[in-house]
Amino acid sequence: MLPAFMATYSQVRVVLAVENRFIDMPVEPVDPVIRVGPLADSDLIARRLLVSDTWLCAGPDYLAWHGTPVRAADLSHNSLVVTAIA
Repeated sequence: MLPAFMATYSQVRVVLAVENRFIDMPVEPVDPVIRVGPLADSDLIARRLLVSDTWLCAGPDYLAWHGTPVRAADLSHNSLVVTAIA
């Protein structure tokens, strides 16, 4: 969607920053912000862009070494958790 927006509104300067932290919009000069997860109560105006599934994946070697988790609490002992958005 970004290339189409930039083509339509060429006078708008777009700077895309990908951050893994909370952006405090009233304090930081950022507009708009895309957030993943539940939105905390605020005076900000929000629109849902999409709903996505969450998948938990591990390779067979990793599971052989660390064991297969059964409950969410089992993940606290894992050495690596990575989130990927495709």
